[in-house]
Amino acid sequence: MKKERKLQPATRDKTCPVCGAAYIYPEKGSRATRFHCEDCAVLPAHFRKILTRLGKRIQTLEKKLKS
Repeated sequence: MKKERKLQPATRDKTCPVCGAAYIYPEKGSRATRFHCEDCAVLPAHFRKILTRLGKRIQTLEKKLKS
């Protein structure tokens, strides 16, 4: 009896919540995760958490300035 291979989920274009960079996930050999790009994935968790909050705050302020 031969085992069937599980298919990978479709690759997706994602945006990192920490730095705002666009990246493709999953990509073979990449350290990128479902939530963070390859560069931000190596940062300690507490830095990513703080930078994500600051990024969201900046986006909110930019939206207020545009309206």
